[in-house]
Amino acid sequence: KKLLELSVQEDEASGRQFVEITRANNAGMSAMIKHHPVLSAAGEQIERTEFRVPTTHAGLHDVLVEVYTPLPLVGKKGNPVVVYAHGGGCISGSAADSKPFLDHLAVSCNVVVFNVDYRIAPETQCPNNVMDLYEAIMFVSEHAAELGVDKDRICVFG
Repeated sequence: KKLLELSVQEDEASGRQFVEITRANNAGMSAMIKHHPVLSAAGEQIERTEFRVPTTHAGLHDVLVEVYTPLPLVGKKGNPVVVYAHGGGCISGSAADSKPFLDHLAVSCNVVVFNVDYRIAPETQCPNNVMDLYEAIMFVSEHAAELGVDKDRICVFG
């Protein structure tokens, strides 16, 4: 009920409180799921790497992209891809919060997952978060061969 009340307020203090409560809720949910045995087991079956995508919208910023590759796909070319935008309504969440779920997705679907840690509000303003994701998608597509993935088999979700 408190979130609903805060969501219709237009003052800055209510907005900050809404964001704080939402971030705390998401952090609690993430803490619970990361210890699920199925998700933990999947984490042992992937190789985690990362890279940064340089962007120029709203100033210079490098977007962190975490990569989860199932061990049987490591070193192979032409792998299918999922580019993921973490949850949180663009005001909370992070790539790290989604890792356990995405480890499981990568292993169970035999795909390479690119987990984009886009910027969130209020620290940035829209459309910067969307542009972060867009530039990461374009980077994966344009560098598919060197990333070992198939540019014609890219799925975007989140």
